[in-house]
This record gives sequence, structure tokens and C-alpha cells, in this order.
Amino acid sequence: PVPSADIQQYQLDIFAMSGQHIFTSRSLEYGWNGEFQGGAMDSGNYIYVIKYKDNSGKEHIDKGQLLLIR
Repeated sequence: PVPSADIQQYQLDIFAMSGQHIFTSRSLEYGWNGEFQGGAMDSGNYIYVIKYKDNSGKEHIDKGQLLLIR
């Protein structure tokens, strides 16, 4: 993700469709590479949750799905 404004805090979580948590990042520069525990995940849909605070301190949560294609 590329933010349109400066942010104070950031967290990206990726989940399998089963609900299993597979990835966390607290840095905009460090994204998910499609792997879990050293192995490539299957192609398919995954859920992302992005939590962040803007410069005014307001908290935001964005959720959605992504499609991993191999």
C-alpha cells in the first residue's frame, strides 16, 4: 500500500481465507511476499487488514481481499 498522507503508526495483517494469521508488518517498506513459514502459499484469495493513525491521531482500519497469483 502507498499512503496518500503521512501516518504515525501502521500495521498490515494478512490472513488465509480460513482465518489463519499468516503475516504482520509494521513498516510500509516491508510487504508480504506470498510466503508463510518459508514456503510459498497457494494461489488464491487472502484477507488483509491495515490499521493506521494519521497525523491528527485519528485511527483508521481498511479491510479487503487480495488475489495471490503464481
